[in-house]
Amino acid sequence: MGIVVLSPLREGELDQVVLKAVFFDAGNTLIYPYPSVGEIYSRIASRHGMSFDKDEARAAFKRAFLSRRGWPLDDHKIEIDWWKGIVWDAVTSLCRPKNFDAYFEELFDFFTTAEAWKIYPEVIPTLERLKTKGLELGVISNWDSRLLPLLNNLKLAHFFSVIAVSALVGSVKPDRGIFRYALGKVGVEPEESLHVGDNLDLDFKGARAGGLHALLLDRNHDGPGKGEIPTIASIDEVLAYTE
Repeated sequence: MGIVVLSPLREGELDQVVLKAVFFDAGNTLIYPYPSVGEIYSRIASRHGMSFDKDEARAAFKRAFLSRRGWPLDDHKIEIDWWKGIVWDAVTSLCRPKNFDAYFEELFDFFTTAEAWKIYPEVIPTLERLKTKGLELGVISNWDSRLLPLLNNLKLAHFFSVIAVSALVGSVKPDRGIFRYALGKVGVEPEESLHVGDNLDLDFKGARAGGLHALLLDRNHDGPGKGEIPTIASIDEVLAYTE
């Protein structure tokens, strides 16, 4: 049974839409690093003989991450080497590395644990409500293979009929392939589906290009704003589109 959406999800779209599935991005949509990436980098570094400021670590990680093109796909060794290069670039910009291999191994494993992440407070109640409405739920995320065990550790995985991870699917948002994979797993058409995420290009435009309806999540109110782009500030606002 589908859900009739009364609010238009596309510019100029006034006809009612029947949704059968809702997909979500993961990072900064359902979950966020806690207390922060910089704090985690700094705290674990102190156990390996290194010291640097958490705010400087956050900025260094961001620079190193953005300098890498693409995402590692279909190969666990390539995935580890990719992340190791990012961490190396970040750390060497902050201090002289010590015990780097042991540091990286602990850091890499830590981000798979529930201790490193928090679930936004409205997420679980919203997922529960959507499930009671009979909707298929899924995750579509640019992430490495650690996302599956992480969502299990956070006790979120059971909500989802599909968890489409770029590193395992072999397709990276905004490519249509990862959206098609998720749609195929739940057996629904693009026009019967809604995708929610915080990135304008990867989530909103990517989903639209794949034929899905889309909502842009803008928790900090620093995005393009409402108007031509349907925008929500919290995951629970999705419910208004399914009533």
